[in-house]
Amino acid sequence: MPTHAPAEAGSTRLTAPSALRTPPPPASRTPGPAGRPPTTRGWGRLRTAPRDLFLVDLDTFYVSVERVRDPSLIGRPVIVGGRPGERGVVACASYEARAYGAHAGMPVGRAATLCPPDTVFLRGDHTAYTEASKRVMEVLGRFTPRVEPLSLDEALLDLTGCDRHHRSWLAAARSIHDQVAEATGGLQVSIGISGTRAVAKIAADLAKPGGVLEVRRGEEYAVLAALPIEVLPGVGPRMRQQLARFNLHTVGDLARIPEDVLE
Repeated sequence: MPTHAPAEAGSTRLTAPSALRTPPPPASRTPGPAGRPPTTRGWGRLRTAPRDLFLVDLDTFYVSVERVRDPSLIGRPVIVGGRPGERGVVACASYEARAYGAHAGMPVGRAATLCPPDTVFLRGDHTAYTEASKRVMEVLGRFTPRVEPLSLDEALLDLTGCDRHHRSWLAAARSIHDQVAEATGGLQVSIGISGTRAVAKIAADLAKPGGVLEVRRGEEYAVLAALPIEVLPGVGPRMRQQLARFNLHTVGDLARIPEDVLE
């Protein structure tokens, strides 16, 4: 699943989800030194019209497909992206491999030095991943015609107006879990439910592995304000350090900054 790469400062503006906005704090509480906080790519204004969105994320997708094909890999550290001694980067690391510090985007050679000798390294099979993704998207299309694939392992579903077909959104999410597993031989998804794309994405990340998190409209601030600021898309280690210079450490810190300061 995609990681949040740090962005260069000064590209566009950084904003918190509009649902998190609170009244500006008094001037004496304005965080940081004089000047403006750094900005990041890909984080603009969000729609505020009521919507019911599901962000469906396939957990450790490439590794999970390989485990469906070879169950002996279950429970072992697995790296997809190449073999030790070959040039390449990690495309996906199992949770067992992540425990040793391996992660997507890392050189395979570096991952090999971090992980134990019994780690399994695979070059990957894009055809198999594409076919598995196609089966998942077909399942998601049973729930709404408004399915936006974001990548092979991630999709946004707009279920606005579909509530009459489900006892609750959590019940719908459980049905998605079950039907994806049945259609793919056991692939697992994490699901974030909210009224905006950005909050649904954060919720899906928090629900991993294999969980569901619903952030209801009007409850965004209560649920997300205390979370570290790096849960926001585009905020990686470098951006986090830059924001810390302005005493911005949590989502709530950013939400309290007046928009004219961030622009």
